[in-house]
Amino acid sequence: MTAAQGEIVQGPGAPTCRRCRGSRWQVQRRPKARLRWLLEMALALPEVLIFQDESPGWPKREAELWTCLGCGRRVRL
Repeated sequence: MTAAQGEIVQGPGAPTCRRCRGSRWQVQRRPKARLRWLLEMALALPEVLIFQDESPGWPKREAELWTCLGCGRRVRL
């Protein structure tokens, strides 16, 4: 599997596409730009320090690009 292909997610654990109602996705993981990651860290800092147990935690270092295999819709997380 190459970086361009990504991982295939399908079945009951996969989200449903809003456009075509399909549940087959291709997931690509890419590193976030340094500035974007630092800004996300700065915004998450107060929440993580104040609400420790209830906060979602620190942002991930990589972004996920989900592509629906039915209609081609792309979602970035």
